[in-house]
Amino acid sequence: MFAHTHQRLRFALQHPFARHSAILQTAGIISKGVGILTGILFANLLGPEDYGLYALATALAAFLNVFQEFGMGHAIVNLLARAEARSDRTEARDVLAYFLKTTVAIGATAGVAGMLVAPFLGERWYHDPMVGWYAALGVLTFALTFFVPLVTTLQQIRRELVPLAVLETGSKIIGAAVTVAWVLLGGGVMAIIGGQFLLMAGASIAAAFIYRRYVRAGTAVGLGDLWRTRVPWPKISYYFRFGFLIAISKNILKINQTVPLLMLGAVLPTTSGLGFFKVAFTYVGLPLVVADPIARLLNDQFPKTEVAGNSKLFKRFYQITGLTLLMELVVLLPAIVLAPVLINALFPAYGPALPFIMALSPYPLLVAGGVGLAAMFRTLNRMRVNVAIQVFTLLTLLPLSWYLINASAIRGLVIATLLFTFVPNFLSFAYFWWLRRRLVAPPFPAVPA
Repeated sequence: MFAHTHQRLRFALQHPFARHSAILQTAGIISKGVGILTGILFANLLGPEDYGLYALATALAAFLNVFQEFGMGHAIVNLLARAEARSDRTEARDVLAYFLKTTVAIGATAGVAGMLVAPFLGERWYHDPMVGWYAALGVLTFALTFFVPLVTTLQQIRRELVPLAVLETGSKIIGAAVTVAWVLLGGGVMAIIGGQFLLMAGASIAAAFIYRRYVRAGTAVGLGDLWRTRVPWPKISYYFRFGFLIAISKNILKINQTVPLLMLGAVLPTTSGLGFFKVAFTYVGLPLVVADPIARLLNDQFPKTEVAGNSKLFKRFYQITGLTLLMELVVLLPAIVLAPVLINALFPAYGPALPFIMALSPYPLLVAGGVGLAAMFRTLNRMRVNVAIQVFTLLTLLPLSWYLINASAIRGLVIATLLFTFVPNFLSFAYFWWLRRRLVAPPFPAVPA
């Protein structure tokens, strides 16, 4: 029994998907390492009060960026993966043309509106216009994200994962160096958010040069040609519906993650409590370096697996979910055991964050358990069900979160965070258990002879 299990595990680890995951996980570890080091510096240099202000400003920016998110990032991966699997160059061209025009239109409308309204909301909700100005810069940073997702999507689908890792980790390291230098010179919160803007600007320039090389090599279509491409209206309608359903699901998820934090910011008299929560949440999120690359690869892997049939698709879904949970647990346990030592050594001013780390410890496992859910909903074209689950979660838990946060402040936010992750995952697994019986199991039992 043990030998059979060992053989199956060895076969799984030798699969190309495992090797590709390892490349992205290595890049993720480097990026996480850079994030840890910069986070330690930022938290200690700013102190709980300003670090909480930074957390509040980024949460407000994330909320406003919801209106710039129309699902293009995830939709293009799925649509291009299907076109690549079928060697359909016309379809790939139409998808890229739609992506270009939609991104420009959204940035020119929702992006500009978000930057204009952010200072007003900062003054209105938190009586601090600087929260709004910082958030406005975060909205502008998001509006620059065109070339980076375009190039990384092409690299991911073509499995050019080493160049992809170099682009992402290289820009992260350079951006971190610039931001740290700015903070050390006394730039404060502005240095961190401004550094993120410079990071995205620099990464966009690098990605633009990479895309130009693709065009010269004949493996991509120039932006001018894409802009002049007339995408048929039936395709536009399909792309919009497909991306819009993804956007609704993703945006509701983002609202579920950010609104409770914004609620807490309105309840607490100072932002230092937000600083403690951000340190705790960042710490428990470190083990997700295991799950994040896997979730990313599944966005284009599951559409390819579906070609072999639903039975294989569901089998891979459950296998990958189980392996991800196991790997996540192996990384999480030592992180929790070492938390008191690491927090006291690295974040001496954030001792009150330790109880919140322990309370949030199930969070990585809840996230890892849902590693393949979003990709499954997209692959099986069940986004309406996904949206219904997210809407139900939002309508059910938002009033409860407001009550918990008003009653217990940060402890209430911890409970709300766990609930907002557990409830949609539980409902999604229940749905896929039912759906698998319909799509895979035979409709009638075999009649004995």
